[in-house]
Amino acid sequence: METSNKFKAIFLLTIFICLTCIAAFAQGPGFEDDVVDTPIDGGATLMLAAAAGYGYKKLKDARNKKNG
Repeated sequence: METSNKFKAIFLLTIFICLTCIAAFAQGPGFEDDVVDTPIDGGATLMLAAAAGYGYKKLKDARNKKNG
């Protein structure tokens, strides 16, 4: 990569990180008193189980292909 291209990439990455930080601090701290906390469960648990099963299947298939 040329020096100017490296400089452009680093510059754009720095600008992106700075703008992301500004967006993260845009909201004030805390919640109003009438907000009800919602647990993250059910769908997240099912997705985690599905991802673990898919990973196990891919690992098993890769081992079978390697050995067979």
